[in-house]
Amino acid sequence: MELVEDIPAGLAAAFLNGEEAAVAAFSDECVRLRTAEPVDGLHSLSLFLLDFDRAAYEEIAPQGAALLSCVPRGAGYVCEIDVGGGAWRQAARRALAQWARYIRLKK
Repeated sequence: MELVEDIPAGLAAAFLNGEEAAVAAFSDECVRLRTAEPVDGLHSLSLFLLDFDRAAYEEIAPQGAALLSCVPRGAGYVCEIDVGGGAWRQAARRALAQWARYIRLKK
């Protein structure tokens, strides 16, 4: 699945190494997070995706996630993380499908 950018703040949230990070983009294999400080390693990652049907967030703690890069961008940094598959893959596909349905219904 292609990386989807410009994710609304209410659709996804993340904690990277215990600090809140903004979700800039994600696919079913990768997530890009915006941070204020550079990240030199991945110690912990918790991702949250809105489930429109349940009106609640689902927490996903990807196993085997790997930090691919962390580069300066604007006033902060953008970190790209390979989150693999498993529970993340299913949750990401569901969240993006629900978001697309929501956008179509608004038109």
